[in-house]
Amino acid sequence: MEKVALVLVNVALHLWQYFQSHKIIVQTNCSIAKVLCKLELAGRMMAWSIELSKYELNYELRGII
Repeated sequence: MEKVALVLVNVALHLWQYFQSHKIIVQTNCSIAKVLCKLELAGRMMAWSIELSKYELNYELRGII
């Protein structure tokens, strides 16, 4: 779960122009939205959650190919 959050933060840092001007839909098999919305997060995950809250991210489950 931490790896998925770290990837989102790194992508947001490098592609911040697109994240600010577009609505981003994150498709994943993980329940990352539930984890990032928890208030009991500690340390890195809390910092990443705050960093990602600046952008309009929607999380969807990835469907079957």
